[in-house]
Amino acid sequence: MRDNAEIFSLLHRAGQIADEIFSVHVAELTPRQYLVLSAIAELGDGVNQRALSAHTGIDRSTVSEVVRRLMKRGYVLRPRSGEDARSYSIRLTSSGREMLAAAKQVARMAATAFFNTLPREHRVPLISALEALTSANVHQMQEAA
Repeated sequence: MRDNAEIFSLLHRAGQIADEIFSVHVAELTPRQYLVLSAIAELGDGVNQRALSAHTGIDRSTVSEVVRRLMKRGYVLRPRSGEDARSYSIRLTSSGREMLAAAKQVARMAATAFFNTLPREHRVPLISALEALTSANVHQMQEAA
């Protein structure tokens, strides 16, 4: 068994490789842009940046920058919230919905390319373990906040 510190390095490198494969297949969006577009679609139009940050695990300042870039490309709108003038109410545009739909199909191909490098019998246990790790640690982080 590897040293626990090495496991962090392996997880980091696997994430980098997954991002690189994603970027080759989905040239129009970065992995974070895709994640934010997906989160807006999942959480619903009108979501704020704080909720996007909590949902995606991306820090708030990075979410703000990603949303700004998506706005420039015409994929999202970010008007001030009617409930809180300090907050933004983020929504997908029609071109943002179209981009997300197209990117989802290509992202599936990228994920297949990434996971097909593993023997079939290792794929489901790995995904299950990653889901368990993520869920448990997100829950602990939320309790600590």
